[in-house]
Amino acid sequence: MIPPRMYDTLLFLHVLGAFILVAMLGVYWAMYAAGAPGWLAPLGTIAFPLWGVGSISVLVFGIWLAFDVSVYDPWDGWIVLAIVLWLVQGAFGSKLSQGYKNLAVGVGGRPALSAHLIASGAVLLLLIDMVWKPGA
Repeated sequence: MIPPRMYDTLLFLHVLGAFILVAMLGVYWAMYAAGAPGWLAPLGTIAFPLWGVGSISVLVFGIWLAFDVSVYDPWDGWIVLAIVLWLVQGAFGSKLSQGYKNLAVGVGGRPALSAHLIASGAVLLLLIDMVWKPGA
């Protein structure tokens, strides 16, 4: 069991990671809607690393909380579902990042709409899973 202040810090960092992840997803949608490569390079220098920071923060601090909070077990269904959804959003978020990096340097076109939709759906389901904790 972790001390209350440590729990609050871990929860804050976990939620901050989720906020960054959702914000960068919004940036990806804006980049998709604009489709103008001229401003993608400067925006990409911020968006691409932050997607990774948000994604890793959500996972690391979420698992840390699951191990240290006596109320939940890391093998609870909603936690396992969250990890699966995290893998899905990570895979498609990586495709988005790579696609926009390529577009910023003039190679290829916009990443597929399907990648945006799947990453967005996975993040939305991940947020729903974290808020309502089905089966907990």
